[in-house]
Amino acid sequence: MFRDHLQPSYLILLHIHSSLKLSACTADIASVSCGPPGGKQCSYSNQCLADSAGYNSNQCCNAVPDGIFCTADFKPVECGSIPCVYSNQCQADAAGATDCCAQVPEGVACTADSTPVTCGSEQCGYSNQCLADAAGYSSDQCCNAVPNDVACLPSTSRSRVAQALACTVVNARLMLQVQLNAADSL
Repeated sequence: MFRDHLQPSYLILLHIHSSLKLSACTADIASVSCGPPGGKQCSYSNQCLADSAGYNSNQCCNAVPDGIFCTADFKPVECGSIPCVYSNQCQADAAGATDCCAQVPEGVACTADSTPVTCGSEQCGYSNQCLADAAGYSSDQCCNAVPNDVACLPSTSRSRVAQALACTVVNARLMLQVQLNAADSL
């Protein structure tokens, strides 16, 4: 009876957690899909309901809203830091996803060469240029990637040349230290 007097925008869904903690979620529809990458995905009407089911926002991706019409082209893109995978860029755009990178199509034959490159304005990372080519980037859209173990010293007053030189010196020291540690273990 009380519910009949509420307008739909004020309808609140209540959920009692197993720990007897009461949480309230609005009935807003902002669908999310939650679960491990490549694993089973569960859909919820909004992030609050997904949170109540035990997921957090780092485990959920915005779903493609109903009524969105995209082509059936299967050109998967991976978006954001979670990462969220959509069938194509149109679906990613419809879901509001950002920072999307084309995935390498299945069945692509490239060497296992590890010469990482970053490509495009999104700075999409691939293990080598062959994989970047397969994802749709040409070599003029890619640069050699900076290795993950590179450490540059922060500076407030150095010129760009001095900063680059400091970075090179730090990297040379790191490489020398790695080589010395490897020699010690022999």
